[in-house]
Amino acid sequence: MKIISVTVGPISTNCYIVYNETNKEAVVIDPGAEANKIQFELDKRGLNIKAILLTHGHFDHTNAIKALSKNGVKIYLHGQDEPFATAGNTFFPGMYVSSFCVDVFVSDGDLINEAGLTFKVISTPGHTRGSVCYVVENNIFSGDTLFYMSVGRTDFPMGNTAALIDSVKNKLFALDGNYTVFPGHGESTTLEFERKYNPYV
Repeated sequence: MKIISVTVGPISTNCYIVYNETNKEAVVIDPGAEANKIQFELDKRGLNIKAILLTHGHFDHTNAIKALSKNGVKIYLHGQDEPFATAGNTFFPGMYVSSFCVDVFVSDGDLINEAGLTFKVISTPGHTRGSVCYVVENNIFSGDTLFYMSVGRTDFPMGNTAALIDSVKNKLFALDGNYTVFPGHGESTTLEFERKYNPYV
């Protein structure tokens, strides 16, 4: 398994391409903008997208979906964030927000098998009601739940500070062992480092 990080959009969202070197199939996590930039990285490696996994429904994580989700690519999102898919402009007036269709609504504990890889869904509400993290092998894609020395904002629609702190402490920090954490913005970190030094939890 290989991971490529592509920084996209006006607020530097991390989009991740997780791919299987054997079958050249890929999963894209949080394609927030600049579909051509993401597609370039796929084409350079001869990769085919099998699925798009969304950590939550905010536009800066979803706006490139339409351009990438051709040829039967499945879109995964937690059901609590469906309103962002269908009516995102009502939450972020004045911003360009592209609507999209969801193929599979995920829940806590689900296993997603795509591209010959298995992703486990961890429900981590707080940044939004439907925020999730995806665990594959020894890696966590944390979206806007957990950052390097920080946590996600909760002042957006559907945000809840108490729920976010609970998600980080009792869902992520409670995992056994150490993981590399790939957040929705900023640099990667490790779970062990955040357990010890994150000032918000």
